Amino acid sequence: MTVSLSHFGYLLSRLYPKWCVYLWNSCNKIFDFIGRVYKGRCFPLHRPNNPAIIFATMFIQEPSTVLTNLLLLIFSLFCFSSLARKFSKSNLSQFFFALFFLLLAIMALCGTLYHINNSFFSLAQKYGTMITGGLLSTCLALAALFDNLKPKTALTLAACPLAFLIFYFSSIQLNSFSAFIFLQLANIVIVVLAYLKNYRSKKLALIYSACVTFIIASYVQAQNFEFFSLNHNDVFHLLSLLAVYLLYKAVSADKP
Repeated sequence: MTVSLSHFGYLLSRLYPKWCVYLWNSCNKIFDFIGRVYKGRCFPLHRPNNPAIIFATMFIQEPSTVLTNLLLLIFSLFCFSSLARKFSKSNLSQFFFALFFLLLAIMALCGTLYHINNSFFSLAQKYGTMITGGLLSTCLALAALFDNLKPKTALTLAACPLAFLIFYFSSIQLNSFSAFIFLQLANIVIVVLAYLKNYRSKKLALIYSACVTFIIASYVQAQNFEFFSLNHNDVFHLLSLLAVYLLYKAVSADKP
């Protein structure tokens, strides 16, 4: 189900900081400009051009979306394995970051199956993607809290993202991606606030760059368009891949 931009804009103005609303509106202007420049190469569509193919006797409904999902899946697994190899029991932030990458890989796997055959793997989208999406978003906020605050303080403030998660599961619409997007935006605000004390650091720049990229990706996911041979899901996956890379570079720089 496509979410209207006006609905997003209203909730953003109510729930999130001004810079978040400004970024969202800027994305809208950029996409409008691209649409005018390319005159038909990037425009709203109800059915994006992503023709089905047969690969190794397997029928794939949305090949480009499957490919971009697989790229996200493979890189997420790499990030998880890299962090897991130097895992320290005393480092909770590293644990939650590793769990974030693992859950993202599972989410990408569910998305891959769904876009191969959305009728046969409909449950993968409805339950696998939405549940893992909520969990990984919460893990990102928890990782930020434990990475910047004392354990007792972080544990106390962890009630906030956990409350978001409970609300998410209680109000989740299994046929809509909008609930996940709003949960992600809420937890990104927590991440931004948690890293404020690390100003002028390379890690801060990488973390904030990842957050901005996640917000842009969320905006793209809320649209329904075709850009050359890519649809909104494909662009969302590629932007998410960039955000994950930036996040991994920030986290992997930490010593175990």
